[in-house]
Amino acid sequence: MDASMVELAHPATDAFAAADFKEAYRRALEGLNGRGDHPDLLAVAGRAALELGLGDAAAFYLGRLVELTPADAAAWRDLGAARLSSADPAGAEQALRRAVQLDPAEP
Repeated sequence: MDASMVELAHPATDAFAAADFKEAYRRALEGLNGRGDHPDLLAVAGRAALELGLGDAAAFYLGRLVELTPADAAAWRDLGAARLSSADPAGAEQALRRAVQLDPAEP
């Protein structure tokens, strides 16, 4: 990750760690705006959206995350939760099964 992306990701990850999910989501979207996809920012955007009850947004960002990091079991687990939150039980099951395939101890 180049230095400018670190500068953009750090405030979002700090806000998420402080359980300020609204600020984390805002910062992650700000970082993603016009800069393409970055795994750290997609993860914060998706996980913060999930915490805020924004299931469709969470599923979108976490879906992009698993496209970029297909071996990330935690990302698949979170995508499963997001899809469940957005009323997509079949998609949730698919994502959770993938998470278990990658790491049986994950979900």
